[in-house]
Amino acid sequence: MAIHEKTLIDADRIQTSDNLVLDGVDVSGHWNTMVLPRYLTNYDTDFARQIRTFAGGENVHRCWQCGSCTNSCTVYAQNTDFNPRYWIYLTNLGLKADILKDKDIIWTCVSCNRCTNICPKDVKPEGVMKALAHWLEEEGHTPESRSSIFDNEFLGQVYETGR
Repeated sequence: MAIHEKTLIDADRIQTSDNLVLDGVDVSGHWNTMVLPRYLTNYDTDFARQIRTFAGGENVHRCWQCGSCTNSCTVYAQNTDFNPRYWIYLTNLGLKADILKDKDIIWTCVSCNRCTNICPKDVKPEGVMKALAHWLEEEGHTPESRSSIFDNEFLGQVYETGR
């Protein structure tokens, strides 16, 4: 059985042997790759709740990891490193450090809403991607986006001139 999302596993946790014999049976081939367990200690139990406060992230807790969002994603079709299902999973587990590893790619969501239209649990993955991007910006992990700069300037002019 192949490990399909091997890129999501830390390389030091993947063990491969050329000849693998278990109980006198040669199980070499696809079965020769083993993944060592990962013990989570650096998680934030309130992270999903924090993402739910951003517009679009309200339903992140509903996800049951069916993978429909990633399967329908137009960006994933071009770049398999873009994986909405995985980031929603990390959000619900509170693994901020793992999300920070992908901070440069989360912004590439094109908001086509194919993921949102196909999601059986109404998670609105496109909104979650935007909520994560805004969280990254608010926390100072990424520079202020052009849309945020425009929004701030626009609001400043409205407050100043009344229109």
